[in-house]
Amino acid sequence: MRSILSQKVAMSSFPSRQLEVWQSSLAESIAPISGVFSFQVVQTVMVPQTLQFLIENALQRLQGLGDVMIGFMAGMRYADQRNPCPLLYWKRFQNAAELFSFDIEILSDAISQLELHTDINLTYAQVTYLADVGSGPNLPLLILRRLPFTRGVGFEIEERTEVNKSFQQGDFNLREKVRVVQQHYSTGMALFAGEDSVFGAYRRSFHAILSVR
Repeated sequence: MRSILSQKVAMSSFPSRQLEVWQSSLAESIAPISGVFSFQVVQTVMVPQTLQFLIENALQRLQGLGDVMIGFMAGMRYADQRNPCPLLYWKRFQNAAELFSFDIEILSDAISQLELHTDINLTYAQVTYLADVGSGPNLPLLILRRLPFTRGVGFEIEERTEVNKSFQQGDFNLREKVRVVQQHYSTGMALFAGEDSVFGAYRRSFHAILSVR
């Protein structure tokens, strides 16, 4: 087992995040690898009902589906109808190398497709690939956890100096266009902070998994 830090990639509703990546050495002994990507999505309004809808439809033979929806339907066949979270996306790999080199922006694109079809927001901070080794997908081989959004390490001395200078220049008199931009920025920062507060528990669970040998 090993933990590495990835570069910034597109993931969840907020693409500008770094990822903490955990890979299991057990994947090296499995080929091919079949299983699901398990998304821990936030259970906001209509999300539980939508996941339940996917489970119900996964048990039927639907016609005319695109590749992305086929992946979700194949995955949701393994979901628990009594507990529709997490969201499951079926994916097969030839070996561990292909799994670990998988471009996870494909997952972000898949989520976007599902959001468009269902007209809901699907926010997540952790994705786990669970391999099926004979009893359903339950063996974790890959975990991707989004790191919290941070503004540097803290409110540094340089920042304090700049803020003091700004205070001394008086109040802002913003033009309407600038006011709109500032409002978008403030809203975005608030959403980042809110998303991180929701997923605080996932960090503890992630490190609990890493401590298992």
